[in-house]
Amino acid sequence: MSTTSTGQNRRLFVEFVLVVVGVLFALMIEGILDDRQDESERDAYVERLKADIEADKRSIEHRIELFIDVKSFSADVLEWLNSDAAVDKKLLLASFYSAEVFPHVTILGTYQDLHNTGNKVASHTG
Repeated sequence: MSTTSTGQNRRLFVEFVLVVVGVLFALMIEGILDDRQDESERDAYVERLKADIEADKRSIEHRIELFIDVKSFSADVLEWLNSDAAVDKKLLLASFYSAEVFPHVTILGTYQDLHNTGNKVASHTG
């Protein structure tokens, strides 16, 4: 009976070791897959941030061009207002102020999305 008991104990021990190794292997695979998913998310955020920065750059360049035009127009307005020429000054000022109104909107969608993740994606440095 002692031989059977020892054989059974060895078999149970081997089965236990196999189960533990299997669980550890599964956890390792899960960790690798999670890291790949995090890397994929991080890459997607980087691409979105690049696109947002390019959009902001174009918006700022457009805004600079607008203000160059506004500056030029304001010089003309001052000249006309200081002249004795027959100019509808109210219309001229209204035109000038309407040309000045141009809201500047930055692209924050990706940054807000990234911030809402708790910077989980940004904290993994690969």
